[in-house]
Amino acid sequence: MVLALFLIGFMIWLGWRMRPPRPVRLLPAGQAIGFLNFRLLRRGHWLDQVPSSPNYARFEQKSGFYYRRDLTAVALSLRPDPPHDIRATAILEGHFSRRFHGYLRHAATRTWKLSGRRYLRLAGLARPVVVTWLNPGLLAVSNGPTPASLAPVLRKWHNWLPARAPGLARNWNSGWLSWLTPPAGLLLAIRPPAWPQIRNRPALAGNLLSISRLELNVRPLPSYLQLRMRAQTGSSSSARMLAQNWRHWRGSLLARPARQPALARLQAVLSGVLIRTPGRSVTLQARIPYSDLQSLSGP
Repeated sequence: MVLALFLIGFMIWLGWRMRPPRPVRLLPAGQAIGFLNFRLLRRGHWLDQVPSSPNYARFEQKSGFYYRRDLTAVALSLRPDPPHDIRATAILEGHFSRRFHGYLRHAATRTWKLSGRRYLRLAGLARPVVVTWLNPGLLAVSNGPTPASLAPVLRKWHNWLPARAPGLARNWNSGWLSWLTPPAGLLLAIRPPAWPQIRNRPALAGNLLSISRLELNVRPLPSYLQLRMRAQTGSSSSARMLAQNWRHWRGSLLARPARQPALARLQAVLSGVLIRTPGRSVTLQARIPYSDLQSLSGP
């Protein structure tokens, strides 16, 4: 009995450790799932490398919301939607002050009150977005025109069972034991063949249509950025062909005369990239010093 209880407890704890983050579990299904961990980005001083535009600086002053300080995590789901090009849904986790709440209500072009919940329509860059608060620390956003676009998120939120992650993110941890998988600042999983923007470009489709799943893991460390990209294919021959194409593309860039400073900086970064083919997948690994990133964004 003691051994059985111990095993049950261990399996529950292991499942709890290997589950995707809560913002990811609340997302609807999509062809691309992303997660940005701002806790780790702040710890690695990665956010200090990102400049702010004057327009966003004015937004911070008016709203009192500073993403470097107030955001904890952002999860994003994207799926092709022919009438609207791309349907996007995001879950923002962090600290949202009353001043920020008031700023959104004042900026809203339309307000709905449905089932005791307030929805706001805001003017977005491409088209309007709809937002609502799940709780004081969780904000749901969609580029759909009405609150119906957030219905999948609300169904998961009100369900008495724990929310399940979308299909693309069920195997979020790459290893069997999650504590052996280092925490990432950015996680991205995508199914490239489903995107019309890829299918309509023969050169791009030739390199990506053999990929059934593309994963990107970015981990900021004290002195460098660790990058790991893994492409899953249907067979080992497809993986070898894809790796050969990537090596050819990297070699062609490294062989160009570095007459421009930007190309020389890119070549310095690409020279440290390793491409491997374990089984049916292709893995690209790189450690990029922050000095090289700064030079890439420099004049």
